[in-house]
Amino acid sequence: MPRFLALFVPVIFVFATAMGTCPGQNGTGDDDDDTTTTPSDSQPPSESESPTVAPSLNLVSAGNKWGECLGNCRHELNIKGMDIRLEVSEYLGSPVYVTNTGTLTAAGFNRLVGVRHDLQTRNLQSVYGCPDCDDGGASWIVIDDGNNNISHHEYEWGNPPPELQITDGFTQDIWQAMRACTDSADITMNTPCTSAN
Repeated sequence: MPRFLALFVPVIFVFATAMGTCPGQNGTGDDDDDTTTTPSDSQPPSESESPTVAPSLNLVSAGNKWGECLGNCRHELNIKGMDIRLEVSEYLGSPVYVTNTGTLTAAGFNRLVGVRHDLQTRNLQSVYGCPDCDDGGASWIVIDDGNNNISHHEYEWGNPPPELQITDGFTQDIWQAMRACTDSADITMNTPCTSAN
């Protein structure tokens, strides 16, 4: 090989490699390694994937109650991870007449994570409207901010304020399924289960 070519060929290879035109460099080469990866959290997980990671804020409980009532007057959801317990009792919380349990599905847990993320962006009041006035019923949520600071927020049943509509939609869907002992897209009921309709 002539001497000038021996010096020229390595320079071409170094230049081509730097420009990304060599096979395996995701350039114009014929290599099949030209793949693009996306972050794993860019798409919501499917039902078959494990649930997304939740923020530190925690929705501890939620419920509905009616003052002018006898018997099943208070329906409280207690939430711990993917496990939810519904307790149905007298207005003040005892005696408890019905206890049903269930496990959130992946879709239900992801919905709960969405609720937690939404709640982190809200500056919530303790009371909205006139809960349980004229026997209209009251709903509530209890939040742990992740530092053991517990806050209680109450509003009119069936009339959540705008900042609690996402949370109320989730908790009411879970409550409807659990009191009727019905599996849903969000929760799988455990047995035995007692209807509290």
